[in-house]
Amino acid sequence: MKNLDKLQNLLPLGYLFLIILGIAKESIFYYLLGINIIRYSSIMDILISPLAATMSHPVFFITILTLFIFYYNVPKMLLKRESGNWLAKITGVKVGPKFEKLPENEKLEYYNTIALQSLSTFLIAVFFRIWSS
Repeated sequence: MKNLDKLQNLLPLGYLFLIILGIAKESIFYYLLGINIIRYSSIMDILISPLAATMSHPVFFITILTLFIFYYNVPKMLLKRESGNWLAKITGVKVGPKFEKLPENEKLEYYNTIALQSLSTFLIAVFFRIWSS
């Protein structure tokens, strides 16, 4: 039940993130043509833009779906394999006695933050790359 509450809190933020990506993509694309797309588009166009863009390319949709599934499991994988030095290099965790003494739920929350940051960065890169070619 606790995970469901977290999902309910993150879902509007995720959609807001997609809306900002959609507005930025459309604005950049049409700005190069000299058109102010915000002036000529309705609110419904802006709200549906990220979903329409995601669903228009099957490869992009499968990529996004795979990313969400992978990044959902990343914190659990990092928690299982936190003893290695490679983890400190990838995540920037300063492995030491202070971090090792933290309770498991705080470590998991930290790894969730890392996973969300890398997922959002990767989504931005993929989202703008798909339509720039």
